[in-house]
Amino acid sequence: MGQVRKTRLMRDIEHRLGEPIEALLKRLYVDDNLTMREVARSIGVRSDSTIWLWLLKFGIPARQWMLPEASAPGRKQ
Repeated sequence: MGQVRKTRLMRDIEHRLGEPIEALLKRLYVDDNLTMREVARSIGVRSDSTIWLWLLKFGIPARQWMLPEASAPGRKQ
């Protein structure tokens, strides 16, 4: 994969936390198994959709979003 152009927010987070954003995302999301929302909160980003976009940009596979069992489509209550 080619070089990802980093946004100002990405560079600010790298500077503040002292770690490249791609390594930080991998550590928090993959290694520590945090949710996108938890990653966003821990690094000071407003939206978990931003984290999803960054994961996509850096080629980090996102986990599938799962519905709770009781609300799964086609499931009788």
